[in-house]
Amino acid sequence: IDSDTSNVNNPTWTYTEQGVYTVTLVVNPNTVCADSSSTVFDVFVAPEPIFTPPPAMCGSVPVTLTAEGVFGPTTSFQWELGGAVPPNATGGQVTAEFAANGAHTVTLTATENECVGTYTADVIVYPQPDALFSVFPIGPQLVGVPVAFTDGSATYGGTVATYEWMI
Repeated sequence: IDSDTSNVNNPTWTYTEQGVYTVTLVVNPNTVCADSSSTVFDVFVAPEPIFTPPPAMCGSVPVTLTAEGVFGPTTSFQWELGGAVPPNATGGQVTAEFAANGAHTVTLTATENECVGTYTADVIVYPQPDALFSVFPIGPQLVGVPVAFTDGSATYGGTVATYEWMI
């Protein structure tokens, strides 16, 4: 436990370790007019919560988020779920559904011993594409004649990352 002494009338001190500290003020020390007063107080480390957002996903899918990081057993958690259902939740683990496309900012707030820590990350939802294509020439086809397959997938503002044709 760290400590120091001071002879100024209004000192400041920054505690570098968690613990229970006793602070004593002695006025007019070593005189017949001396007096003292003491108090005991706790110093805590602020919680440092984090969570791992899921990989980017397509469409509305339930997602479970779990509080991780540095915090004690009496920590309470508040989640702001950025447009999900439900929009807010409490507890170390929550499940929410992100229906709208885009980046949803999620904030986790951890509170312990009146100390607060927060962490923010995005949950990314892409629109679910509809796979569509056209064929030319339109059947029936002759053996040895090239057939063209043209992607016409609807992406609804998203993009197609990869294609796999089974021909």
